[in-house]
Amino acid sequence: MEAKIKIHFRQISIVVYVLFIGFSLTLCSFLTVRSEVDLTIHVQNIKYDQGNLHIAVFSTGVDFPEEEDALQKTFKKIKGDRVEIHFTLPKGTYAVAVYQDIDEDGEHDKNFLGIPKEPFCFSNNVKPKLSTPGFEACAFTLNTSKTLFLELIN
Repeated sequence: MEAKIKIHFRQISIVVYVLFIGFSLTLCSFLTVRSEVDLTIHVQNIKYDQGNLHIAVFSTGVDFPEEEDALQKTFKKIKGDRVEIHFTLPKGTYAVAVYQDIDEDGEHDKNFLGIPKEPFCFSNNVKPKLSTPGFEACAFTLNTSKTLFLELIN
């Protein structure tokens, strides 16, 4: 009988140990620092209720603001005078470029001088002077979830 009690006690000890390890691992997963954060972008001042809004997020200045070189990009059909977009990104430094593709040809139309014919904007609401702003002028740090409010330049 004494041997059965010892075996039974060992089995209970193993079960308690396994449950403790499982609980500890679960607790640790909840306490780990989140490495990705949410970026919400509100694009306002949309004057033409047509086409798509193209949004591109960049993590480096290489080929900024060329959409095809973006870290993440998306487009959204325009319905109304503002659009909201969400991204989930690792913590870091980013810049955003946006343009309204009114004619839905998938390109940001420009005139023969390279001046945009369709509305656009950049993070930090940087307004270009004589040329497209650089990554550094548009850059912002994303360490916690953040919301940007951008105004289209028409």
